Amino acid sequence: MEISKVRTIHLAEKKSRGEKIVMLTAYDCPTGRLADQAGVDVVLVGDSVGSVVLGLRNAIGVTLDQMIHHCAAVSRGVERALLVVDMPFMGHKISAEQALTNAARLMQEGWAEAVKVEGGEEIAPTVARLVAAGIPIMGHIGLTPQSLHQLGGYRVQGRTDREVERLLADAHALADAGVFALVLHDLLGLQRVPKRFVKAYAQLDRVISDAIKQYAAEVRAGRFPSRRHSFTIPRKKGR
Repeated sequence: MEISKVRTIHLAEKKSRGEKIVMLTAYDCPTGRLADQAGVDVVLVGDSVGSVVLGLRNAIGVTLDQMIHHCAAVSRGVERALLVVDMPFMGHKISAEQALTNAARLMQEGWAEAVKVEGGEEIAPTVARLVAAGIPIMGHIGLTPQSLHQLGGYRVQGRTDREVERLLADAHALADAGVFALVLHDLLGLQRVPKRFVKAYAQLDRVISDAIKQYAAEVRAGRFPSRRHSFTIPRKKGR
């Protein structure tokens, strides 16, 4: 059955039927619109915007205001998909009260419909508070970019029995706290350093780079703008 708007309940129904859930990351209105029109179930505004779009070394430097700004932009292009936004670094770990305040801003000012938080058992009480306040929460365990210094970099998690046990414990704790989903970029090939566990379905970085190089060459050679690309501003009567 076609639905006009994806809600968390619809994701639970998909899981119960054994259907796959499609989620993509977007950082601006056009990308959000294209993902939404393509029929994805969830659009995530990730704090990876720091490294992918803003040129930062990692996501740790991304602020709450920046996440609100980008989420609001994406929301203008998304109509059907569930819109989820990342809580930025330390936005939910200092206190439950701060987490509630920050999550409220992400929803009221960024128009997010759910909030994703990183962490496991240690944040379960805060997650429970957020869920009790009516805020849908998506959990993120395993390779958590906000903890990259503690993890020793972007390392694949769950390779040892101890790591597997930890992941399972974190997953159960977050599920008990009420998260509606768990997350265990770059589809289009725009990452500066591709992750080996990510499959790129296109290499848009090359396409964009080649297009810019061609544009620059034509401008410098005087081939653009040509006569057919120019226009004349009509003069107003009496002038």
